[in-house]
Amino acid sequence: WSNSTKLISITTFSPSGTQQIDNLKPNTNYTVRVLLYTSDQRVYDGNYVPISRSQTRCVDLDQDYLHQIVTGKSITVSVVHANDEICYPLSQFELCIDGYWHTCRVIQKAVTFDHLDYYVNYTITLRKNKADMKTWTIQTHEGPPERVQYIHANTSNTIAELTWDAPAKTNG
Repeated sequence: WSNSTKLISITTFSPSGTQQIDNLKPNTNYTVRVLLYTSDQRVYDGNYVPISRSQTRCVDLDQDYLHQIVTGKSITVSVVHANDEICYPLSQFELCIDGYWHTCRVIQKAVTFDHLDYYVNYTITLRKNKADMKTWTIQTHEGPPERVQYIHANTSNTIAELTWDAPAKTNG
């Protein structure tokens, strides 16, 4: 119980035997001893003082701890607010992307998916120890359209009418 070195003193006059201790550090081991005092500050002086050992919980990553940036054909997802309340190690979490293909990457501080297609919705899945936790969709940016092909011109003395086939990918 390596993180059990802090002494927290709480005084209560509640006869119920229940006390809540607030503002503890997440994911930390604590050893708690309960000493009973009399009104004139005498303490129980027996040989046995009850001890409780417990660990505060940590929270799993979720979208509140992730920041996503889309730039052209790339998506970067980074961990923000990476404080002590997140369950470590981060390597137990991975991000997976599904579009035309599927790949997963272990989270360090950030994960970047490159060489994606323009203007496509990709499904991102946050996983912990290979189990799906959360799924959401991100769209890459619109890209330059493909070039126009098969331009045809009908002309007369004063008018030129142009027609062409629309590109297959108007959004890149």
